[in-house]
Amino acid sequence: MTQAIERGTDGRLAEADLLAGTRNASLPQKGVEHPDEIEVERIQIHRINSPHTIIRFPLSACPWLGRHRHSRHRQQKDQTAMTMTPGTITGKELFWFNNTLVAIHVSSAAGEDGTCVVEHRMPYGDSPPLHVHRREDEVFHILDGRLRFQIDGSERFAEAGETVIAPKGLPHTYRVESREGARTLTITRGSDFETMLRQASRSAEQPELPPQMQPTPEIIAALVQLCAENGIDIVGPPLG
Repeated sequence: MTQAIERGTDGRLAEADLLAGTRNASLPQKGVEHPDEIEVERIQIHRINSPHTIIRFPLSACPWLGRHRHSRHRQQKDQTAMTMTPGTITGKELFWFNNTLVAIHVSSAAGEDGTCVVEHRMPYGDSPPLHVHRREDEVFHILDGRLRFQIDGSERFAEAGETVIAPKGLPHTYRVESREGARTLTITRGSDFETMLRQASRSAEQPELPPQMQPTPEIIAALVQLCAENGIDIVGPPLG
């Protein structure tokens, strides 16, 4: 069912609509007049009986992006003490993706089915934007910590030992609720997710979380575009 969305004369959505996870997507365009917004172009996410309307939303609602490997950024010290369960990542490819540490356990290129297994270490409060995978289901197996998931408008909590699936075509996100952070295995079939991770990350300088930072408009625009190029559409803000 198509969801009607009301805008003001300036094209903005009310903050309540954003926080409610309204299903919208954004892509950057050239010539943005306001530095706190990303102007978007109209695209269509193909999902039976549930088209998504494309909007723009303020950067203040998007504290979810880290550093693109070709973008400048500013860092800020993380004031929260962080204890992460070590795990075994020796010999794995390690990347800093936004404010998280990623280890590639199985690359999609390793087998004929394109299965990818990624270990993801995240700090407390980490939450990606609401997004849709067009071609891949996304499976999360929680190794440590507690996460709050939102999948197609419904919320649930998951703890160590539990497994959650976000089917392709359904808007989803999560938030790390455990103070010590969280660690998951993320499993997909296909190269979209892995390719986006590699393109949007930088090699980890050490096997721990990167220095925490705030995104710039350039970082946000670059990551939104990379996601779109790899079958992932940003459709709303992260969980607060």
